[in-house]
Amino acid sequence: MIDTGATHSFITQRALSTLYHSVVPSCDCIAQLGDGQTMLKIVGEVQLLLQFNKVFTPLNVLVVKTMNTDFILGSDW
Repeated sequence: MIDTGATHSFITQRALSTLYHSVVPSCDCIAQLGDGQTMLKIVGEVQLLLQFNKVFTPLNVLVVKTMNTDFILGSDW
């Protein structure tokens, strides 16, 4: 899902497990979502390569245990 109001990009651990990626360094952080009430525990951060047409773009993505969708592409890309 693309969320232009999100300042960061997020991926669930389940979705990340299907991708090739580097080791996820642990993190003890919390992200507050745009509704002002929902909090997500950040498990870590990983750099992924996104491909649009034939252009690859690196993106730092915050890893969470669960959320309503597997991936949120925020405005940080």
